[in-house]
Amino acid sequence: MAVRLVGGGEPQLSGYDPPDHDAGSGFGTQNCEWRNVDPHAVPRWGSIAFVTLRVETLISLSGNGSPDLQPAKTSSAGEFQDKRMHVLPPDQRLGDQSGQFYDEPSGVQLAVCYFRRANVEVKVFYQGMGNNSDGSEVHRPPEELEKAAHDVAAEALQRLGPPR
Repeated sequence: MAVRLVGGGEPQLSGYDPPDHDAGSGFGTQNCEWRNVDPHAVPRWGSIAFVTLRVETLISLSGNGSPDLQPAKTSSAGEFQDKRMHVLPPDQRLGDQSGQFYDEPSGVQLAVCYFRRANVEVKVFYQGMGNNSDGSEVHRPPEELEKAAHDVAAEALQRLGPPR
């Protein structure tokens, strides 16, 4: 899916940080980010584009490494304190709790889709800006970007499999 959305298949950034229980953290994070390497190779964003797809995963674990649901629920509640975040309609919901928003900070189009399943939270950011060869800006329909972010989140949920 990254190839279709960003024009590249391998993430430019990725990494896993395990929980640091000595420092009081019960969250492990896994992040991957794909960026278009060639500004001319991103479909549907114009002749010159800068596009990023980022998937952030937060896993809540207890001190012995077992799943810890309560911190994930608390963190999830915090996501919905962002006034832009809205709960997805029933036919689009993902996991135990999910939401989405669209924004245009500094001219960059941004769609975010979030879900929590048990002790795992996933947040997908799909953003970009582009221009045509005549210099005119490309403005993608917000619903397209929201759908793309949702599709990536749905694929992430499928790959998670059932809670264990």
